[in-house]
Amino acid sequence: MLLADQDQSWKEEVVTKESWLQGPLKASCLYGQLPKFQDGDLTLYQSNAILRHLGRSFGSWRREWQNWAERTPQSRRPGCPDLRPSGLGGDGSTEWARPQPEQNVTLRPAADTGLYGTDEREAALVDMVNDGLEDLRRHCGHLIHHKREEDKAQYVQELPVHLQPFETLLSQNQGGQAFIVGDQISFADYNLLDLLLNHQVLVPGCLDPFPLLSAYVARLSARPKLKAFLASPEHVNRPIFGSRKI
Repeated sequence: MLLADQDQSWKEEVVTKESWLQGPLKASCLYGQLPKFQDGDLTLYQSNAILRHLGRSFGSWRREWQNWAERTPQSRRPGCPDLRPSGLGGDGSTEWARPQPEQNVTLRPAADTGLYGTDEREAALVDMVNDGLEDLRRHCGHLIHHKREEDKAQYVQELPVHLQPFETLLSQNQGGQAFIVGDQISFADYNLLDLLLNHQVLVPGCLDPFPLLSAYVARLSARPKLKAFLASPEHVNRPIFGSRKI
C-alpha cells in the first residue's frame, strides 16, 4: 500500500503453505518467520522494522536527489552512487555537493523525515500510533486463528474501545480532516488504513460510530494511486490474516 501510493515498483513473492512447510525457507529466515524484505543489500525481517525503514526512506531530500540526478548525466557526477529507481534505502544523513558548469548544487536532507513526520515530535507520535495499531492487530490475529465463538463475540463487543483512541487522535489533528499525525501522510497512516479496511470486512459496520475514522478511510482510499492499488487483483484477492470474516 505504501509503495503503491508512493509510486514505487516492487516485486512480491507469495510463499505457499506447502513451500513454507518444506523447511528450507523458514530455516533461512532470521526469526523463522515472514515477511522478509530485500532492499538492495539490506535484508529486513519484522513488519514494523520494514515499515519504519520505508518511513525514513521517502522525503523531500530524496526527491531533490532524484530530480538532480535525472538532470545530470552520470559522466558529470563522478563518484556519485547510481540513482536507485526504487527510491529506497539511505538514512538521510549524507550531504551531497555536485558541481555543474552553471552552478554548484548542494543536496542535503530536508527538514522533514519522509513518511515519519516533519520533526522529532511528530516522529514520536507516529511511533506511538503505530505501536497502538500493532496491539490491535495482535488481538485480531489471535482471535482469527483461534476461532472460538465466545472470543469473537467479546472481540466485536470490545472493538469500539480499541478504535476510540484513533478517532480521538484524528479529532485532535485539524479536526480530523488531515492525517493521523501532522499534515502529511506517514507510514502509520498506511498501517491504520490497512487495519481499518480489514475490520470493515471482518466486522461490517464497525466504523459507523466513528465519523472521523469513516471519513478518513474514504479520503485516503480515494488517493489516485491508492485507489488503483485497492482495486487491483493483488489486493482484492489477498486474504485477511489468512482467514475469513469473523
